[in-house]
Amino acid sequence: MLEILKYTIPALIVLATSWALISSLLKAQLKEQELKLKENTKHITTPIRLQAYERLALLMERIDLFHLNSQLRTPSMTVAELQLLMTNQIRLEFDHNVSQQIYVSNELWARVRSTKEEMIMTINKLGMNISPNIPAKELSRALLEYLNELDGVLPTQTTLEAIKAEAKFIF
Repeated sequence: MLEILKYTIPALIVLATSWALISSLLKAQLKEQELKLKENTKHITTPIRLQAYERLALLMERIDLFHLNSQLRTPSMTVAELQLLMTNQIRLEFDHNVSQQIYVSNELWARVRSTKEEMIMTINKLGMNISPNIPAKELSRALLEYLNELDGVLPTQTTLEAIKAEAKFIF
């Protein structure tokens, strides 16, 4: 029995040492492969994320009340027509960019969604205070007054600043 132990114990020690060395070597290689994969993924996802921030910035510009007013209003249009056209355009622009939410933070996406809702609510609130059958320039005038109340800073502008700030962190 003692003879068997003389050969078995050193063999077990060599086996345990070999196992530990091989295991740590495999773990190190796995970590190295994970880092390479993350680096490769980063090279692929960074341009996509930047494009998402660009599209969201463009969305904020396009749903800006004064941009919408200047793009959509015609001289023959009524307040109700302009109001409907503006709210529909905001929804359309937002729906077109809804997929960008997977590339930005949850907080930023919630802010983008909130801004969209706030723009629609503002248009509807201002439109309700004006007769729907009068010329659309009255809604335009109400929009200008609204801007003056906000000292020229619309929610779209503050959200745009948040988009820019978050985009800086991906580098």
